[in-house]
Amino acid sequence: MLNGQGSATRALLLVQPPQRGLLNGLANGLVDIGNFVARGEPSSSVTILDWAVTPVADLPVQARSALHGNRYSPIVGITTTSADYQAALAVAKTFKAVAPDCMVVLGGHHASPERAVVLRHHRDIVDAVVQGEGERALLALVRGASPREVPGVAVIDGGRVHANASGPLIRAQELDEMPVDFNGCVLHSAAGKFDHATYVSARGCPLRCAFCAVAAQPIRAKSVPRVIEDLRYLVVERGYRKIAIEDNFFAQSRSRALALCECIAKLKKDIGIEFSWDCQTRVESMRSPEVIKAFERAGCDGVYLGVESLIEEELTYLGKTPRPARYIEVVGKVVRALLDTRIGCYVNIQVALPAEDDERRQRRLARLGALGNLAARRGRSVTVFPQLSVIYPGTAHFVTAVAQADFGPHSPEVFEPFTEWEAEQEPILRFVGENFAHGVGGIPVGMLDPQRLRHGGFEVEADTVGRLKGHLARFEELDGIQLFKYGTHLASDGKGRRTQRQIT
Repeated sequence: MLNGQGSATRALLLVQPPQRGLLNGLANGLVDIGNFVARGEPSSSVTILDWAVTPVADLPVQARSALHGNRYSPIVGITTTSADYQAALAVAKTFKAVAPDCMVVLGGHHASPERAVVLRHHRDIVDAVVQGEGERALLALVRGASPREVPGVAVIDGGRVHANASGPLIRAQELDEMPVDFNGCVLHSAAGKFDHATYVSARGCPLRCAFCAVAAQPIRAKSVPRVIEDLRYLVVERGYRKIAIEDNFFAQSRSRALALCECIAKLKKDIGIEFSWDCQTRVESMRSPEVIKAFERAGCDGVYLGVESLIEEELTYLGKTPRPARYIEVVGKVVRALLDTRIGCYVNIQVALPAEDDERRQRRLARLGALGNLAARRGRSVTVFPQLSVIYPGTAHFVTAVAQADFGPHSPEVFEPFTEWEAEQEPILRFVGENFAHGVGGIPVGMLDPQRLRHGGFEVEADTVGRLKGHLARFEELDGIQLFKYGTHLASDGKGRRTQRQIT
C-alpha cells in the first residue's frame, strides 16, 4: 500500500512476548504506538499481537498466522523488559526463521539502554533497536525510512553499532490525541494489574532515583478534559469499575491533581455509575491535606506510595532524597493522613539491598511497626508491596556497578549471560515472581554470592534467601500491616488461568 509520498508502507506487528511467571497485564505502550502509527500513516496495517500467555513452543504457529496476507516484508516491533528479554529474543528468532525478510525492531526498558549490546550479540535476529519512546521511530520506519537515518534508532552498519541521536519526545498535545484502546485486537492479558484497568495520564519523571531507568524526563500530561473523556470511555463503554492510574509521578502538579479530582467527582454524578480509582505517586505529592481530601471526594480507593525504604542509609543509596530523616518523617505524616480517610494506604518497600544486615532489618521492622500501629489504632491497615532490590540496565546503579567491575568480565554486558542463566532457574523465578514486583530480570546483588559475581558467575546464597523469607514473614506479624501476595496475579503460560479481552 502506498503512503502520501508514493512509496510503499510496511505492515507493523507490535508484539508483547510471553510473560510466564510475570505479573499479568498488557504493555499499554504498544497501544499508544499502534494508535500513533495508524493515525500518522492511515494507509499502514498495524496489528498488536498479545502473546503474553503463549507458550514459547507455539510461537512458530502464531508467527505464521500473523504474517499471513502481508504483501510487503513487515516490521516486527517487540517490546522488552529485562524480565521478558529472553522471551523477546525467542520471538525475534521465530520471526526471522519464518520470514527472513521481515525487519525485527526491539524497544522498551531493556533493549533501549542495552541497544549496542543487543545488536552486537543478536545481529542475526535483530535488525534495529529503538531508544526511548517508540512512536516516532516506528512511524518513520513504516513509511519506508532507512533505519540508519531515523532518530532514536540504532543498527549495525559496517560491522559497527551506529546509534542515531534521540528524536523529540511525544508532546502533551499528541498524548491527548491517543485513544486508550486499539481497534480490532484480541488481547489475552488482563486489562491491567491487580484486577484494575491500567490507565496512563502522563509520561516522564523529572527526578533521578538511582534504581530507576526513567529519570530526568520532563512530565508530559494529558489535559484534564481528555483524561475525563478517557475515564468516561473506560467506565461507560468498556464497563471497567476499577481504574489504576499508573503515571510515574501522579499528582506531581498539585493544581492538576485538584482539577482532576473535581472533574472525576463530577463525572461520577453525570454518568450515574460508581467506579473507583487508585494511583501511584511519591510521598511528597501527598503532603497537602487538601490533595488527600480531594482524592477522597473523587472516590480514590488507594494510593501506592513509592516509599522504597525507611532506613536513612538505604534512601541515600537509592537516590530517593537528599534529606532521609526528613523524608521518613514525611512518610509518617502522609500515612497518618491517609489512614484518617477511606483511601487505602499502600507502600512499596525494597528488601535485600546491598549491605543489608540484621540491624537494618530490625530498624525496618520497627518503623513499619510504627506505621502499622497508626493503622491498627484506627481499625485500618497499611498494605506493604515488597520489592526485591535489583540492578536494571540504564540506571545509575548499573553505571556505578560497571565502573567498579562488580560483575567481573561481564560487567558492561552482564545482562546477556544473567538473563539467560536466570531463565533456567525455575525455583528462583517462582520465588521472586510470587513475592516481589520488579524483581525478575534485574540483578539481585543482595542475594547473589558477591565473589562469584565478580568472577562472572551467578549463584544465589541460600542463607540470604532463608533470611529474606523469614524477614517477610515478620512483616505479617506486625499489627496493622498486610503483606501483598503477588502469586495470584501472575500470567500463565497458556496451560493455567487465562484472561482474554476484546479491544474495540
